Amino acid sequence: MKERYNQNSINVLYNAQGRKLVKTIDIQDGVTDFYRQLLRSATNSLPMVDVTLVRIGAQVSQVAASDLIKVVSHREIDEALNAINDSKASVYKHFHVKDYRPIACCTMLFKIIAKILTRRMQSMITEVIDLAQASFMP
Repeated sequence: MKERYNQNSINVLYNAQGRKLVKTIDIQDGVTDFYRQLLRSATNSLPMVDVTLVRIGAQVSQVAASDLIKVVSHREIDEALNAINDSKASVYKHFHVKDYRPIACCTMLFKIIAKILTRRMQSMITEVIDLAQASFMP
C-alpha cells in the first residue's frame, strides 16, 4: 500500500515562476494558486458565437440571471453532495483535499458546480426553452 501511495503522490512541483516546490505545504499552495488563477481568468471574446443572433433569441430575466451568479451557499453544496451517487467510489465520503490527487478533486468540484447550476437553471429554463423542447430540460 505504501508503494502505491508513493506512486500517487506529488513529491516535486514547479510553479508558474519555475520555482521548485518540495515541501507538502508549498505544493498544496502551488496547486491552489494555479487553479485560483486559472478559474479567475476570463476572455473578452467568444470565438465562433454569433453574439447578434444570441441577443435576439430568448433570454432569461435580469432577476433570473442574478440568481445564476449569486454566491453559493453551504446549503446548496450540501444538497449537491447528497445528490451525487456515491456508489462508485469512496472519494465522496472524505473531505480532506490533501488525501487526493488534484484530478480527483477537480472531478468532484465540477460535479458539485454542475449540480448547483442545474438546480438554479431548473426554475428559469422555461424562459428560454419552449415546452416543445421539453426533452432537453434537466
